[in-house]
Amino acid sequence: MMKIFLIQIIMFVSLSLFAQQNNITKNQKSLCQTKTDSADYEIFKKTAEEKIKSNQQKINLLRDKKLNASVKAIKKFNKKIKTLDEKNSELQKRISQCTNVKPSVWTSFKNRFMRDIKKLGEALDDMAVDQYEISQ
Repeated sequence: MMKIFLIQIIMFVSLSLFAQQNNITKNQKSLCQTKTDSADYEIFKKTAEEKIKSNQQKINLLRDKKLNASVKAIKKFNKKIKTLDEKNSELQKRISQCTNVKPSVWTSFKNRFMRDIKKLGEALDDMAVDQYEISQ
């Protein structure tokens, strides 16, 4: 009877130690996943900030170049530039406020953000063409 009791105690202790080891492994996996997500976020943020900076440089170039056009055309052009500048500032605000996005929302946030920044870049390129056409 004593032998069975000792075997049960040894099995109980062994199982509890195995369960603890299993929990430690799970925690390490989740920690590694968090580091990967964090690294992905840092790379994404750096890329996004570079694009925002590039857009701001384009906006400044468009704003600083003198136009040979009517006052009405110049006002319309400047209004478009102001709108694009506001969109660029809004993107900067979105990326700086994005510090703790849930993993389930991260992919959609990233896709939406990249779509918006791409549209802004295309609009700025179109504005450069418009500026050239206005000056002719």
